[in-house]
Amino acid sequence: MKKAKPHQKKPLAAPAPETKKPFWGVNFTICSILAGMVLLMVFFVNLTSVSQQRHALGATVEKLRVRYHLNDEQAAAILQIELRFHGNGSLFSMAPTPTEEEVKAHHLEISHFMAPAEGMRFVEDHRRAGAH
Repeated sequence: MKKAKPHQKKPLAAPAPETKKPFWGVNFTICSILAGMVLLMVFFVNLTSVSQQRHALGATVEKLRVRYHLNDEQAAAILQIELRFHGNGSLFSMAPTPTEEEVKAHHLEISHFMAPAEGMRFVEDHRRAGAH
């Protein structure tokens, strides 16, 4: 009887040479996607902030319209004053906190767009309240 030869493994074919993918190309793509997502989130937050500020100022002007009997032209002019004073709410427009004199001047500027009696009442109301 013949002895069985130990099982010999067939030699494997030589591995194909590795094709290296450019390291920077993969990282650049991933970083670009992440940076794009971050920029998209910042854009969305900024858009939301501007929208909320505009809505809040619009609500304030609407209250002034009812309380001080303003017409559409007066309300539109006061809204522009409010936007200029308080800003548009953008994350990229940081205004310093106004001084007390600047707040008083702001109230006087708004009062000039009202009827004289209503303007005086507006200034007096804000002087008593001490707020805007």
